[in-house]
Amino acid sequence: SSLSAHDLKLLLGPVDSNYSSKGPSEINYDWPDGTSSLNPFDNHKTGIAGGFGIEFAISKKMGLEIDSLYFEKGGVFHLDTALFIGYKEEYELKGLSFPVLLKGRFLPRYFPYVLAGMDFSFILSHERTTWILPEASLIYEEIGRDNLLEYATRRLDISPVLGIGFEVPLSRGLVFLEGRYQPGLTNIQDWWGDSQYKARTRTLLILVGFKI
Repeated sequence: SSLSAHDLKLLLGPVDSNYSSKGPSEINYDWPDGTSSLNPFDNHKTGIAGGFGIEFAISKKMGLEIDSLYFEKGGVFHLDTALFIGYKEEYELKGLSFPVLLKGRFLPRYFPYVLAGMDFSFILSHERTTWILPEASLIYEEIGRDNLLEYATRRLDISPVLGIGFEVPLSRGLVFLEGRYQPGLTNIQDWWGDSQYKARTRTLLILVGFKI
């Protein structure tokens, strides 16, 4: 079908994400890192995402949407050791995301619609901060910070996208709420070619926006 009328979308909302595995560190304990988990709340970190998109109508029930989003992702891994009350490594990843989505509406307007497609994310920064919680203390102390972008991070992260949304029409435009889940396919960690560490992103986005 030929593409017809299009709508501009403004998007903003929280991100909850994690990594399927941590990277190598000086602490060589068995980490409870959930290496096989697809749950974005395991070892999770919160951030934000925001940007804009454009939606093309393919038919009365189908549309094509292309977005451009700034995002913050990451993960936090905790460990109890004999040396400290607490030890954690916090990963913070920032970048630009370009989802390409098909949108389907199979019921009348006031019922939810579904989204499916692929996301192509380009990583702009990636840091790891190491913290310890000494004995007789209630506050974590930062003991190290690493820039992982140059030597330990692949720049492209590809993931499928599955989502559901709901629109409310106004006098001019629409207000919408969407939930999107993205299980990353790419091993974003590149530790000098060491294939032992395979970290894939797991992301849940809740987007609120306005469609013109």
